[in-house]
Amino acid sequence: MRVILLLAGLVPNLLWAQTYSPGEAYFSADGYIEYRPGNFPIILIAPHGGDLKPETIPDRDCPGCVYVNDSFTQELVLEIQTAFASQIGCIPHVVINKLHRTKFDANRDVMEATDGTMALTDTWSAFHAFIDSAKLQVQRDFGTGLVLDMHGHGHDIQRLELGYLLTADALRLPDNSINEAIYINQTSVRHLSTATGLTLSALLRGSQSLGAFLTDQEIPAVPALSDPFPNIGDPYFRGGYNTERHGSLLNGTVDAIQIECHQDVRFDPTARALFARRLALVIRAYLAAHYFDELSNFSCITSLEQNRPSRFRIHPNPTSDRVYWERTSHPSLLTVTNVLGKVLIHKMVFNSSISLAAL
Repeated sequence: MRVILLLAGLVPNLLWAQTYSPGEAYFSADGYIEYRPGNFPIILIAPHGGDLKPETIPDRDCPGCVYVNDSFTQELVLEIQTAFASQIGCIPHVVINKLHRTKFDANRDVMEATDGTMALTDTWSAFHAFIDSAKLQVQRDFGTGLVLDMHGHGHDIQRLELGYLLTADALRLPDNSINEAIYINQTSVRHLSTATGLTLSALLRGSQSLGAFLTDQEIPAVPALSDPFPNIGDPYFRGGYNTERHGSLLNGTVDAIQIECHQDVRFDPTARALFARRLALVIRAYLAAHYFDELSNFSCITSLEQNRPSRFRIHPNPTSDRVYWERTSHPSLLTVTNVLGKVLIHKMVFNSSISLAAL
């Protein structure tokens, strides 16, 4: 097997440790990806809210590609970060793609995301590297946390659609069926479903589900206790590439949920700010219920000393056996993908080589 390697989890452009200030804006080398570090175990990402359309980047033109933006989602994640700061003085991590979806899709594998525009490969890598960096910081500081992949839908039913990587057909199954291991092992909250002692159905649509917490704040959502699954014929987004890659489906203790937001909570600035405040309350309640028992005494971190990845060299490339890298520090979070964006390796590494024979 010949493997062309892309290092999606490392950004080799700085050689020194950098202090990240929570809430400050940092950018990828091309300026298209924005990262605002936090000090709380929540990571908000907005892959489809950008509006930049540089003429130097060709429009995507690929079979099955989607080009419609999720309007006002980048504004929404910043509103949520502000709401957290106002309520408790802590803020989530935020990662935003600033390019319009006609140019770049930050919720797809690298080939579909860039439609073969090689200049955007680094943009794609930077987007996921910032998320990986935030996840690593969350795991170091808190042990566990949650990625919320924020999107927008134009469906007629004005409710949030919560995506756990399970299809609408799966959600319509009875509790005893959806609680089987086959579905637990398909979900982006696999870590949570095994760590809490609750059944998967309880986490998806029970009284302690995210949907139930949302409806308690008068925010309609599906799945939830009062709306346990989409009816046949109802449109529903189950989650996508980011939810799969950055949740606990593959590994780790950070879960992920895709939140598709209806237009009523996005388009009007006053409604958006109110929704952001309510959602911040919901997230805090959800964390207290499932992740941190003593959230009322929770202390956020005031400064993030983070080691940026050091410069490295990888060889040989392509390879079919073993890959070697040379870098100045260990350990590192290494993500290796092929040119189709399939994750081949995603793990903490402590040595300087790894075998690809078992892949």
